[in-house]
Amino acid sequence: MQVCLAVSEIICAIDWTIIAGFPSASFCQSVGTWHEVFLNSTVGWTVLISVHCYVTVLKGATVANSYWWYYHAYGWGVPVLLMAIGLIVQKVQGITVFGNTGAYCWIKDKNYRVYLFYVELWIHIIFVVILYCFIFQKVLGVMTKVSAVSATAGVIQDQNNGASYKSSQISTPVFERKDTSQTTQRNSQKLDHRDSNDKEPPVPLPSPTFTRHSSTLKTAISVIKPPKQSVLNDSRIKAILFRAVLIAGGFIVVWTPPTTVRVMQYFNIMIPKWLALWMTVSFSMMGIWNAFVFFLTSYWNEIMGVLGLKKSGESSRKESTNGCGTTGDASSRV
Repeated sequence: MQVCLAVSEIICAIDWTIIAGFPSASFCQSVGTWHEVFLNSTVGWTVLISVHCYVTVLKGATVANSYWWYYHAYGWGVPVLLMAIGLIVQKVQGITVFGNTGAYCWIKDKNYRVYLFYVELWIHIIFVVILYCFIFQKVLGVMTKVSAVSATAGVIQDQNNGASYKSSQISTPVFERKDTSQTTQRNSQKLDHRDSNDKEPPVPLPSPTFTRHSSTLKTAISVIKPPKQSVLNDSRIKAILFRAVLIAGGFIVVWTPPTTVRVMQYFNIMIPKWLALWMTVSFSMMGIWNAFVFFLTSYWNEIMGVLGLKKSGESSRKESTNGCGTTGDASSRV
């Protein structure tokens, strides 16, 4: 998903550098057409990363990865559909929808620019905000359950240790031999009638009886079912959520100035210079930010190790897995 987003942003970055109307109007129209596709694709893939994060936290990485082809259908299908709508409008009404905007090649008419891009952008921004509210709610619930299971496991371990100590104090069985007077008399009579050549086997002695003192400790063994393993452990949730929040947060920050400018243009409001400069910087930071996020999250353990804030190398990776697979299992597609 990160690769698809990066490809779309690279193509958009190249499109922004093409001078409007150069080398010809037809070329600028073609650039504006595919620029519409890849610009909407950057928005779509950014939202899909958030959706992937939500499904991973809710149902697990296996279920989230099974929707891979649906992600592609949405990430590429919706931009192509919006581009096709623009071409249909251009064909039916006989107007130029894609072409020279005055500074770059994109949607020429500002009204169609709002309809074919900014409306979808605003819907996606609202959707991302709502989605992350659900994600944080789910994460808090999972972390609360993990804490409760850890506390319960500690109590059970303490109880088992106490029961083992008490069981060692139980007294051992005492053996008592019972010999009645009747048995003794019978044995003496038989011995009197025996001569020296008599081979009669000796009378067996009475078998001892065992008497076990009852223990004052009565232990009840209860079978405790192990708690069901959560979909994701704490480390993996944090890793996936960290990357998705950075990508979605950068998406909102980058597109807020252009959105404000387009709304002001739509209502013929004069745009201040500082806002125009902010919009230019935002467009420039669009691809750089996501590349920075990908680098930061991929080499987070190494960076923390260099800064001395966390153990680096293999030990850090072992701590992040915590028995539920590597962190990258769920976040490698993000």
